[in-house]
Amino acid sequence: MALSVLLAFSLVYLSVAASIYNNNNNNNSIRSSTTTKITNNTTTTSTAPSTNTSTSANDIIVTYTGGYSCSLLYKNKTYRCALGKNGVNIDKKEGDGTTPLGRFPLRQVFYREDRIGNPTFLPAFTNRTITLSNYGWCDDSSSIYYNQFVYLPFSPSHEDLYLSSDVYDIFAVVGYNDAPIVPYKGSAIFFHVTSSYGGTAGCIAMGIDDLVEVLGGLEENSYIVIQQ
Repeated sequence: MALSVLLAFSLVYLSVAASIYNNNNNNNSIRSSTTTKITNNTTTTSTAPSTNTSTSANDIIVTYTGGYSCSLLYKNKTYRCALGKNGVNIDKKEGDGTTPLGRFPLRQVFYREDRIGNPTFLPAFTNRTITLSNYGWCDDSSSIYYNQFVYLPFSPSHEDLYLSSDVYDIFAVVGYNDAPIVPYKGSAIFFHVTSSYGGTAGCIAMGIDDLVEVLGGLEENSYIVIQQ
């Protein structure tokens, strides 16, 4: 009897372990078959983004045009957008106000359900999460949670993801400096909303109608490319 119980427990443990392994490996990009909910204090990634700006037909192409201005090309349509207040940088550092150059995956979409409702415009494969009032993102280079999702309250330096402004009403997490995470190389690079088109802290920003249109047209192999 005891042997049977032990064997059954072992099989359950192996099944759970395999499930966790698969879930972690499947969280490498914006692709997901179902709506997801964050259940721990980190997001897991394992595929390193590329700084090679070679592109594919389904990529979002962001071209720096000077200052903090840029143009965004996607599916043969050009949009206005804004980048870091200090321009772009191939060697980004935390707090330098620049947007990193390179080609990066989009990891997941956060959205404010109380403001935009259910984002049915997003493709079915999109990994999406409802933003709650205790959600944040660590930007403290000395923290073990640097450049990762965190629950609030959280003592180290962080960004609140639940804002009174519309900046984070909907945004995509750009897969920059997350595989592996390197301290002081920059954090919280998002593709988010702007109404002013002023310089950002390093993110890519565009008007909400345009952002909704671009995110709604994503393909499973879409990356975002920042170039000059």
